[in-house]
Amino acid sequence: MDELDLGIAGDYADTLGETWSRPALTYGVPNHQMSLEPKGYLVFGSGYSDGVGDAHRGRVMWVVDAITGETVTEKAYLAPPASGTTYDTDEDVAAVSDIAVSSHCLSRYWGEMEEAYVADPAGRLYRWDLATETSNVSSFPHAADSGGTWAKDGQGYALATEAFRFPACQGTGTSRARSTRSARSGPR
Repeated sequence: MDELDLGIAGDYADTLGETWSRPALTYGVPNHQMSLEPKGYLVFGSGYSDGVGDAHRGRVMWVVDAITGETVTEKAYLAPPASGTTYDTDEDVAAVSDIAVSSHCLSRYWGEMEEAYVADPAGRLYRWDLATETSNVSSFPHAADSGGTWAKDGQGYALATEAFRFPACQGTGTSRARSTRSARSGPR
């Protein structure tokens, strides 16, 4: 193994768990010039933590070079939800779903990565901006869902903030609200 391979292996060893999601293959265009060769990327979640390793393990979103596997940007950390706000245990709330990478009509080129969307088992939906800087295809501003940059923790991980939380996935399951509709009797 060469030095680059050892560095990549160490990077993955800290955060990669049981990866169940399919990586999303996408691209960016250097200097936004279609005459230049696009650069390929893989975007994926780090899977379940499997109960061992670093606290970030299983809760990281990655963007890596599709050819070398090298990390090309900050990794985003999906922190566990606040205590008592989900039915799942902290270990079950991980970056396990397939990540969808999208482009939109404001993109310079159709299909070029703009943002990634991922949902976790706690029902939280994240939007991670992936549009590249104009002059450097391996530099990403990560404007996030708020129009600002995600803060970083002490280890350099961008701290992901949810864009939306699906209401059915909130709570602990210890109480049930009774709606007006369910209080009615008779056929539906």
